[in-house]
Amino acid sequence: MHERFEYFDKKIKKHVEKALRETKEGDLFYYEYGGEMSISADLANYFSFLFPEKEIVVVYIRGAKANISGRGKGIRTKVLNAIKGLDGATGGGHEDAVGAMVLADDLKKFRQRLSPISK
Repeated sequence: MHERFEYFDKKIKKHVEKALRETKEGDLFYYEYGGEMSISADLANYFSFLFPEKEIVVVYIRGAKANISGRGKGIRTKVLNAIKGLDGATGGGHEDAVGAMVLADDLKKFRQRLSPISK
């Protein structure tokens, strides 16, 4: 069990360090990643703890799909509005914690629709 914990802990720390280096926006903390393991909800929770004043969006891309985890005040409405009308997009959750799925090809459009968050 300890070996498994160390494996996951190492993966999470790698993404945390990368996200902290790459993410430099105002009120929005946005991080995209890929790989063998989806830990977007865990990362979103972690960043939400680090930056309680920010809106957090973590996107895990695997193949043609992207899973989205959002955290922050009123994030559900913002994410659901950003995916509205995108083919095959789904989403739901709580007011301050949301999950969604979009096609990877629609991520640019999703990201652009989110940008009013940081203004």
